[in-house]
Amino acid sequence: HYIQHGDAEEVAATLTSLTGGGKAPARGGANANAAAANVELFEGQIKVTSHKASNALVITSSPHDYVSLKTVIDRLDAPRKQVFVEAVIMELSMNRSRQLGLSFHTGLPDVPSDGSIGIVGSNAARSVGGIQGLALDQTALAGMAVGVQGPLIPEAQELYGLSIPSFGMVLSALANNG
Repeated sequence: HYIQHGDAEEVAATLTSLTGGGKAPARGGANANAAAANVELFEGQIKVTSHKASNALVITSSPHDYVSLKTVIDRLDAPRKQVFVEAVIMELSMNRSRQLGLSFHTGLPDVPSDGSIGIVGSNAARSVGGIQGLALDQTALAGMAVGVQGPLIPEAQELYGLSIPSFGMVLSALANNG
């Protein structure tokens, strides 16, 4: 008999104590009163063992005694009341930010005799990273950005191998709800 909701070893121990440990019903003596209850319940010898791997009971008895034992087994193997508890721990973080910035630079188109070019600039748009940041990271334009670029300084290409505009400006307005 397979046990569905309990432990076969525990049920076997209970049934063994109920049946008198597999002994035949006593006819008299010191255990006559205790055995009298067994005489009323069972006709013959009953042996109950458990098979742990399959969570089953192995019962040796007469068919009539097996029917009586099955009633007891069904009551012992009743589903237990259970409570399902589920806990969820969540963290929610919200950051809102608004940023407005202005970045500009200007360069001198005249090359002095020492071969240097003067460039002046300011980066007030810290979140964007200035004009260079916009050129490298296109995702920085998550808000609104307006840019202006002047003509290239012709001598810069010859001296440094770079095309540097004579002036440039970026106005950015960014908002983040996250």
